[in-house]
This record gives sequence, structure tokens and C-alpha cells, in this order.
Amino acid sequence: MGEPGSDEDDDWDNWRLRLTDYGIGMLIALILTPVLGFVVLLAASDTFRDYILK
Repeated sequence: MGEPGSDEDDDWDNWRLRLTDYGIGMLIALILTPVLGFVVLLAASDTFRDYILK
């Protein structure tokens, strides 16, 4: 138990990698959601459409 290369170490590494993946995914989601919402609101606004279409 606790020796390098044991199953416990592999489980710990897998858990840590999984947590890192979820953390990165959550960060991307938290950053992109407001940005996409802002872009959608801008695209829906009349002034933005007038500015783009001119």
C-alpha cells in the first residue's frame, strides 16, 4: 500500500486528473456563458443590427 506504481496511486492520479478536467470545463463554461449571452443580447438589439447592416 502506498508504494509507487500501486493501484492506490493510479486511483489518486485518475481522481486528480478527472477533477482537473472538470475544473477546466467549469471555468470554460463560466467564462463562455456570459460572453455568449452578451453576444446574443447584442445581436438581438436593434442598434447593433443597424450598425452591422450599414
